[in-house]
Amino acid sequence: MGSHGGGGHTAGNSLGQLLGNMARAATEFGASPSGYFGVRGKNSRVIQTPDPQRTSERFWKMLSAGGRVHVLPNGKGRVAWFADGSRIVYRVKTSTKGSPAVEIKVSTPGHGIPPSQKVHFISKGASE
Repeated sequence: MGSHGGGGHTAGNSLGQLLGNMARAATEFGASPSGYFGVRGKNSRVIQTPDPQRTSERFWKMLSAGGRVHVLPNGKGRVAWFADGSRIVYRVKTSTKGSPAVEIKVSTPGHGIPPSQKVHFISKGASE
C-alpha cells in the first residue's frame, strides 16, 4: 500500500499533516512568531518542565502524528517520516543527561516555520 517498503500510510503523510501537527503543538507548548518552540538555549531550543520525559513524549507524539514511524538504528529513539521528506526525530537519551530532545526537519521551505530546530526538554530550574 505504501511506497516506502512497508509504509502503509501515504495519504496522511503530507506536508499539510505536519503543518497541522505543528499548529496544534504551538497551541499547547507555545511557539515564537517565526515558529520556534521553547526558548533559545546554548545550542538548541529549550522547554523547561517538571517531567521532561513525559512532556517530550507528548510533544513528539503530537508532531509525529500521521508520519511513518521507525525505531532509530541505535535504539535510543524514534523517527517519523512524512511524504515530502520532512522528519521528526525523538531521542530519549542525549548527551545532555536527563534531557530528551525532539529534532524537527522540514523539507519543504516556507509556510512560516523554520526548516530545522532541535528542542531539549529539561527539568524546571535546570539550565542547559
